[in-house]
Amino acid sequence: LLVKGAIGIFLPTNETNTPNFIIQENELFGEMGVIENELRMATARCLKDSEIISITKDEFDKRVNSSDVFVKGSLKALSYRLRSVEKNEIKAKLIGLKRLKNMQNIEMLKCF
Repeated sequence: LLVKGAIGIFLPTNETNTPNFIIQENELFGEMGVIENELRMATARCLKDSEIISITKDEFDKRVNSSDVFVKGSLKALSYRLRSVEKNEIKAKLIGLKRLKNMQNIEMLKCF
């Protein structure tokens, strides 16, 4: 939980210094990897002095497991769906970049 400051979220295809998303105060980040027990999908960097509150995976699991079964199921389903959408977007961007590079190579060959 970001208490103070701003955190930039950079997706794997982002090679710039401009974040894809900015986490503002009182927003969560890093929750998808904890919920699904998977690797992070992005890199988080402080954009200015920041203060966060973090909990361990065990603490998180205890809180989720003590919640209503509907809440637990919803949380996991939403996280899974969001991760799937983000993975597909990343794949599409990588394929698009590869095609663009191939087209540029073809154009360079035409010049010779």
